[in-house]
Amino acid sequence: MKKLVINADDLGLDWDRDLGILLGIWLGVISSVSAIVTNKQSHDRLHLFVKWIRKFRPQVSVGLHLNLTDEPLNCCELGNIIGQSLNSQVHPKVAYWKSALKALINMEAISEEIASQIDVFRRVFDSKPEHLDGHNHCHIAHPLIFEEVRNQAHLHGIHHIRIPNESLTKDHKDLYRWIEKIRNNTEPEPLAESMRENLFSDLFLYDYSCSQLSPISSKTFIGSIYGHIRSFSFLKQNIDQAFQTSSLLELMVHPGLQFPISHATWFSNFDRVHELWNLLRLRFYLRKQNIQIVNHDEKRI
Repeated sequence: MKKLVINADDLGLDWDRDLGILLGIWLGVISSVSAIVTNKQSHDRLHLFVKWIRKFRPQVSVGLHLNLTDEPLNCCELGNIIGQSLNSQVHPKVAYWKSALKALINMEAISEEIASQIDVFRRVFDSKPEHLDGHNHCHIAHPLIFEEVRNQAHLHGIHHIRIPNESLTKDHKDLYRWIEKIRNNTEPEPLAESMRENLFSDLFLYDYSCSQLSPISSKTFIGSIYGHIRSFSFLKQNIDQAFQTSSLLELMVHPGLQFPISHATWFSNFDRVHELWNLLRLRFYLRKQNIQIVNHDEKRI
Protein backbone atom coordinates (compact mmCIF):
# COMPACT_ATOMS: atom_id res chain seq x y z
CA MET A 1 0.00 0.00 0.00
CA LYS A 2 1.34 3.43 -0.95
CA LYS A 3 1.24 5.96 1.89
CA LEU A 4 1.71 9.73 1.87
CA VAL A 5 2.33 12.04 4.83
CA ILE A 6 1.19 15.56 3.89
CA ASN A 7 2.92 17.89 6.35
CA ALA A 8 2.01 21.59 6.55
CA ASP A 9 4.94 23.64 7.82
CA ASP A 10 4.86 26.98 9.67
CA LEU A 11 1.76 26.70 11.85
CA GLY A 12 1.92 29.78 14.08
CA LEU A 13 3.57 32.04 11.53
CA ASP A 14 0.51 34.20 10.84
CA TRP A 15 -3.30 34.07 10.87
CA ASP A 16 -3.62 33.46 7.13
CA ARG A 17 -1.30 30.49 7.25
CA ASP A 18 -2.92 29.02 10.34
CA LEU A 19 -6.48 29.26 9.06
CA GLY A 20 -5.48 27.79 5.70
CA ILE A 21 -3.82 24.84 7.44
CA LEU A 22 -6.90 24.27 9.62
CA LEU A 23 -9.09 24.29 6.52
CA GLY A 24 -6.82 21.73 4.88
CA ILE A 25 -7.01 19.53 7.99
CA TRP A 26 -10.80 19.80 8.10
CA LEU A 27 -11.03 18.80 4.44
CA GLY A 28 -8.73 15.82 4.97
CA VAL A 29 -5.81 16.94 2.80
CA ILE A 30 -3.28 17.57 5.60
CA SER A 31 -2.21 14.76 7.91
CA SER A 32 0.55 16.46 9.88
CA VAL A 33 1.50 19.97 10.98
CA SER A 34 4.74 21.53 12.24
CA ALA A 35 4.40 24.48 14.61
CA ILE A 36 6.78 27.40 15.08
CA VAL A 37 6.81 28.35 18.77
CA THR A 38 9.24 31.29 18.74
CA ASN A 39 6.45 33.82 18.13
CA LYS A 40 5.05 34.37 21.64
CA GLN A 41 2.07 36.32 20.31
CA SER A 42 0.83 33.15 18.56
CA HIS A 43 0.89 30.85 21.61
CA ASP A 44 -2.73 31.35 22.69
CA ARG A 45 -3.88 30.90 19.11
CA LEU A 46 -1.76 27.79 18.66
CA HIS A 47 -3.08 26.26 21.87
CA LEU A 48 -6.66 26.83 20.71
CA PHE A 49 -6.07 25.54 17.19
CA VAL A 50 -4.22 22.40 18.29
CA LYS A 51 -6.94 21.72 20.88
CA TRP A 52 -9.42 21.82 17.98
CA ILE A 53 -7.21 19.49 15.89
CA ARG A 54 -6.97 16.94 18.68
CA LYS A 55 -10.73 16.97 19.22
CA PHE A 56 -11.89 16.75 15.60
CA ARG A 57 -8.88 15.26 13.76
CA PRO A 58 -6.98 13.34 16.47
CA GLN A 59 -4.91 11.32 13.99
CA VAL A 60 -3.19 14.44 12.65
CA SER A 61 0.43 14.63 13.87
CA VAL A 62 1.52 17.83 15.62
CA GLY A 63 5.27 18.44 15.67
CA LEU A 64 7.86 21.15 16.20
CA HIS A 65 9.13 23.30 13.33
CA LEU A 66 12.51 24.16 14.83
CA ASN A 67 13.49 27.75 14.09
CA LEU A 68 17.15 28.77 14.22
CA THR A 69 17.10 31.35 11.42
CA ASP A 70 14.27 33.87 11.88
CA GLU A 71 14.20 36.19 14.87
CA PRO A 72 12.88 36.42 17.44
CA LEU A 73 14.21 33.16 18.83
CA ASN A 74 13.37 31.86 22.31
CA CYS A 75 16.46 32.37 24.43
CA CYS A 76 19.15 33.92 22.26
CA GLU A 77 19.72 36.06 19.19
CA LEU A 78 20.75 34.75 15.79
CA GLY A 79 24.05 36.59 16.19
CA ASN A 80 24.84 34.35 19.18
CA ILE A 81 24.21 31.24 17.09
CA ILE A 82 26.37 32.25 14.15
CA GLY A 83 28.96 34.04 16.27
CA GLN A 84 28.82 37.35 14.44
CA SER A 85 26.73 40.47 14.09
CA LEU A 86 23.99 40.34 11.48
CA ASN A 87 24.37 42.44 8.35
CA SER A 88 21.08 44.10 7.47
CA GLN A 89 21.88 43.49 3.79
CA VAL A 90 22.10 39.71 4.27
CA HIS A 91 18.99 37.59 4.78
CA PRO A 92 19.08 35.66 8.11
CA LYS A 93 18.71 32.32 6.31
CA VAL A 94 21.74 33.07 4.17
CA ALA A 95 23.79 34.24 7.18
CA TYR A 96 22.86 31.11 9.14
CA TRP A 97 23.65 28.66 6.33
CA LYS A 98 26.94 30.38 5.47
CA SER A 99 28.08 30.13 9.07
CA ALA A 100 26.86 26.55 9.52
CA LEU A 101 28.58 25.29 6.37
CA LYS A 102 31.85 26.77 7.62
CA ALA A 103 31.23 25.36 11.13
CA LEU A 104 31.30 28.93 12.50
CA ILE A 105 28.50 28.19 14.93
CA ASN A 106 27.98 28.36 18.67
CA MET A 107 26.81 24.86 19.57
CA GLU A 108 26.15 25.83 23.18
CA ALA A 109 23.67 28.49 22.06
CA ILE A 110 22.12 26.13 19.50
CA SER A 111 21.69 23.38 22.09
CA GLU A 112 20.08 25.81 24.51
CA GLU A 113 17.72 27.13 21.82
CA ILE A 114 16.63 23.65 20.70
CA ALA A 115 15.92 22.60 24.29
CA SER A 116 14.01 25.83 24.91
CA GLN A 117 11.79 25.38 21.85
CA ILE A 118 10.94 21.80 22.81
CA ASP A 119 10.15 23.07 26.30
CA VAL A 120 7.89 25.83 24.98
CA PHE A 121 6.12 23.33 22.73
CA ARG A 122 5.36 21.16 25.75
CA ARG A 123 3.98 24.14 27.69
CA VAL A 124 1.83 25.44 24.83
CA PHE A 125 0.39 22.07 23.76
CA ASP A 126 0.62 20.02 26.98
CA SER A 127 2.47 17.28 25.12
CA LYS A 128 5.76 16.49 23.46
CA PRO A 129 6.21 17.05 19.69
CA GLU A 130 5.22 14.01 17.66
CA HIS A 131 7.86 14.82 15.07
CA LEU A 132 10.58 17.38 14.45
CA ASP A 133 11.72 19.28 11.37
CA GLY A 134 13.45 22.57 10.65
CA HIS A 135 12.41 25.97 9.35
CA ASN A 136 14.58 26.59 6.25
CA HIS A 137 15.84 23.03 6.92
CA CYS A 138 18.00 24.62 9.63
CA HIS A 139 18.42 21.32 11.47
CA ILE A 140 20.56 19.75 8.72
CA ALA A 141 22.87 22.69 7.95
CA HIS A 142 25.78 20.99 9.73
CA PRO A 143 26.21 17.43 11.10
CA LEU A 144 26.88 18.82 14.60
CA ILE A 145 23.54 20.62 14.57
CA PHE A 146 21.72 17.52 13.36
CA GLU A 147 23.44 15.38 15.98
CA GLU A 148 22.26 17.75 18.71
CA VAL A 149 18.72 17.69 17.28
CA ARG A 150 18.79 13.90 17.26
CA ASN A 151 20.13 13.73 20.82
CA GLN A 152 17.42 16.00 22.17
CA ALA A 153 14.74 14.22 20.17
CA HIS A 154 15.86 10.96 21.76
CA LEU A 155 15.82 12.58 25.20
CA HIS A 156 12.19 13.66 24.72
CA GLY A 157 11.00 10.50 22.98
CA ILE A 158 10.51 12.13 19.56
CA HIS A 159 10.83 9.39 16.96
CA HIS A 160 10.39 11.19 13.65
CA ILE A 161 12.95 13.69 12.34
CA ARG A 162 12.69 14.99 8.80
CA ILE A 163 15.63 14.30 6.50
CA PRO A 164 14.93 16.34 3.33
CA ASN A 165 16.96 14.05 1.09
CA GLU A 166 14.82 14.86 -1.92
CA SER A 167 15.30 12.57 -4.91
CA LEU A 168 16.67 14.43 -7.92
CA THR A 169 16.52 12.13 -10.92
CA LYS A 170 16.90 12.56 -14.65
CA ASP A 171 13.19 13.35 -14.86
CA HIS A 172 14.13 16.78 -13.47
CA LYS A 173 16.45 17.32 -16.43
CA ASP A 174 17.65 20.87 -15.79
CA LEU A 175 18.00 20.35 -12.05
CA TYR A 176 19.74 17.02 -12.50
CA ARG A 177 22.25 18.36 -15.03
CA TRP A 178 23.07 21.34 -12.83
CA ILE A 179 23.44 19.31 -9.64
CA GLU A 180 25.66 16.75 -11.37
CA LYS A 181 27.79 19.50 -12.89
CA ILE A 182 28.60 21.21 -9.61
CA ARG A 183 28.52 18.24 -7.23
CA ASN A 184 32.20 17.38 -7.70
CA ASN A 185 33.49 20.80 -8.77
CA THR A 186 32.08 23.31 -6.31
CA GLU A 187 32.58 23.98 -2.63
CA PRO A 188 29.20 24.36 -0.89
CA GLU A 189 29.90 27.53 1.10
CA PRO A 190 29.82 30.06 -1.79
CA LEU A 191 26.42 28.76 -2.92
CA ALA A 192 24.87 29.90 0.36
CA GLU A 193 25.19 33.47 -0.92
CA SER A 194 22.47 32.85 -3.50
CA MET A 195 20.04 30.86 -1.34
CA ARG A 196 16.44 32.16 -1.60
CA GLU A 197 17.26 33.73 -4.96
CA ASN A 198 18.40 30.62 -6.81
CA LEU A 199 16.43 27.38 -6.60
CA PHE A 200 19.50 25.41 -7.63
CA SER A 201 21.58 26.72 -4.73
CA ASP A 202 18.96 25.72 -2.17
CA LEU A 203 18.51 22.25 -3.64
CA PHE A 204 22.21 21.59 -3.95
CA LEU A 205 22.91 22.61 -0.36
CA TYR A 206 20.05 20.49 1.00
CA ASP A 207 21.33 17.57 -1.10
CA TYR A 208 24.90 18.16 0.09
CA SER A 209 23.93 18.48 3.76
CA CYS A 210 21.82 15.32 3.69
CA SER A 211 24.77 13.42 2.21
CA GLN A 212 26.73 14.28 5.37
CA LEU A 213 24.11 12.84 7.71
CA SER A 214 23.38 9.39 9.05
CA PRO A 215 20.98 7.67 9.30
CA ILE A 216 18.62 8.51 6.45
CA SER A 217 14.90 8.65 7.21
CA SER A 218 12.70 5.78 6.05
CA LYS A 219 10.41 8.32 4.40
CA THR A 220 11.22 9.60 0.94
CA PHE A 221 10.94 13.38 1.09
CA ILE A 222 9.46 15.66 -1.57
CA GLY A 223 8.54 19.30 -1.35
CA SER A 224 11.54 21.58 -1.80
CA ILE A 225 11.22 21.45 -5.59
CA TYR A 226 7.43 21.69 -5.55
CA GLY A 227 7.71 24.61 -3.18
CA HIS A 228 9.24 26.63 -5.98
CA ILE A 229 7.08 25.30 -8.85
CA ARG A 230 3.52 25.01 -7.63
CA SER A 231 1.71 23.61 -10.65
CA PHE A 232 -0.60 20.67 -10.00
CA SER A 233 0.88 18.63 -12.85
CA PHE A 234 4.37 19.11 -11.41
CA LEU A 235 3.15 18.00 -7.98
CA LYS A 236 1.65 14.81 -9.43
CA GLN A 237 4.84 14.15 -11.39
CA ASN A 238 6.96 14.39 -8.25
CA ILE A 239 4.69 12.09 -6.27
CA ASP A 240 4.43 9.49 -9.04
CA GLN A 241 8.19 9.52 -9.51
CA ALA A 242 8.94 9.16 -5.79
CA PHE A 243 6.54 6.22 -5.44
CA GLN A 244 8.56 4.32 -8.03
CA THR A 245 11.26 3.69 -5.42
CA SER A 246 9.40 4.03 -2.11
CA SER A 247 6.01 3.17 -0.64
CA LEU A 248 6.14 5.88 2.06
CA LEU A 249 6.54 9.58 1.24
CA GLU A 250 6.48 12.87 3.12
CA LEU A 251 5.23 15.86 1.16
CA MET A 252 6.16 19.25 2.63
CA VAL A 253 3.58 21.97 1.91
CA HIS A 254 2.93 25.58 2.93
CA PRO A 255 -0.77 26.29 2.34
CA GLY A 256 -2.67 29.29 3.61
CA LEU A 257 -5.37 31.84 2.95
CA GLN A 258 -5.19 35.49 1.95
CA PHE A 259 -7.17 38.35 3.43
CA PRO A 260 -7.39 41.91 2.04
CA ILE A 261 -5.65 43.48 5.03
CA SER A 262 -2.05 44.45 5.80
CA HIS A 263 0.27 41.65 6.87
CA ALA A 264 3.31 41.37 9.06
CA THR A 265 4.97 38.79 6.79
CA TRP A 266 5.23 38.26 3.05
CA PHE A 267 4.06 34.65 3.43
CA SER A 268 0.43 35.77 3.30
CA ASN A 269 0.02 35.80 -0.45
CA PHE A 270 -1.74 34.13 -3.33
CA ASP A 271 0.87 31.35 -3.63
CA ARG A 272 -0.37 29.96 -0.31
CA VAL A 273 -3.97 29.84 -1.58
CA HIS A 274 -2.81 28.20 -4.79
CA GLU A 275 -0.98 25.52 -2.83
CA LEU A 276 -4.08 24.81 -0.73
CA TRP A 277 -6.15 24.51 -3.92
CA ASN A 278 -3.64 22.03 -5.37
CA LEU A 279 -3.94 19.92 -2.21
CA LEU A 280 -7.71 19.79 -2.60
CA ARG A 281 -7.27 18.60 -6.18
CA LEU A 282 -4.60 16.13 -5.04
CA ARG A 283 -7.01 14.42 -2.64
CA PHE A 284 -9.14 13.10 -5.51
CA TYR A 285 -6.08 12.03 -7.48
CA LEU A 286 -4.74 10.05 -4.51
CA ARG A 287 -8.05 8.25 -4.13
CA LYS A 288 -7.93 7.15 -7.76
CA GLN A 289 -4.37 5.91 -7.29
CA ASN A 290 -5.28 4.07 -4.06
CA ILE A 291 -2.76 6.12 -2.07
CA GLN A 292 -3.50 6.58 1.63
CA ILE A 293 -2.95 9.90 3.42
CA VAL A 294 -1.35 9.00 6.75
CA ASN A 295 0.37 10.63 9.73
CA HIS A 296 4.00 10.08 10.75
CA ASP A 297 3.07 6.84 12.51
CA GLU A 298 1.49 5.66 9.25
CA LYS A 299 -2.02 5.83 10.69
CA ARG A 300 -4.68 6.76 8.19
CA ILE A 301 -6.46 10.06 8.89
